[in-house]
Amino acid sequence: MDTMKKAFIIFSLLFCCLVFAQNKILIHKTKEEILQEVLQKPTVRQERKKIWDLEEEYGKDSALLIIRQTLLAMHNEVRAANGAEPLTLNEQLNTAAQRHAEYLCKNNLPSTHTGAGGSQCTHRIRAAGYKNWTWCGENCAHGQDRIERVISAWKYSPPHFRTMISKNYKEVGFGYCGSRWVAVFGAQKAGK
Repeated sequence: MDTMKKAFIIFSLLFCCLVFAQNKILIHKTKEEILQEVLQKPTVRQERKKIWDLEEEYGKDSALLIIRQTLLAMHNEVRAANGAEPLTLNEQLNTAAQRHAEYLCKNNLPSTHTGAGGSQCTHRIRAAGYKNWTWCGENCAHGQDRIERVISAWKYSPPHFRTMISKNYKEVGFGYCGSRWVAVFGAQKAGK
């Protein structure tokens, strides 16, 4: 056997041992433990995964948490690069965004700001319990299968980009359903 073949066989064996060791380590972690690791620090790996892969791997509800955390981290990176303070997630804005995404999905609509019964963003945040707000904005998108693609679509659309980096907004909520993406931005008066 020549030296190249021997080197290839040794490399292949080492690679197989490494893969086996990695899988053995992962087998000992529960899905909940893996999810907590993912939520602690969103990674490029999650940004690049197709959404249905996330849903299959973690379940629909857990995937939505990962989507929201990753979207928040990516929005805050864009904001920091443009001199804006970071946003925080708000559950009421998450609810408003998710309801609108589900409405768009259920009715097979592309991204539109008009919701059920002709509602607009201001109506939806009030209905979700977001009170005493001073600013409200919304970005919608349709058709992207990865988080990085929806962020890119919003970054390279001037009106969506202005909403992403607006210093008026302090909080955000995200919704996702069947390739419909919704980001709802807000700010409340002091004392909420």
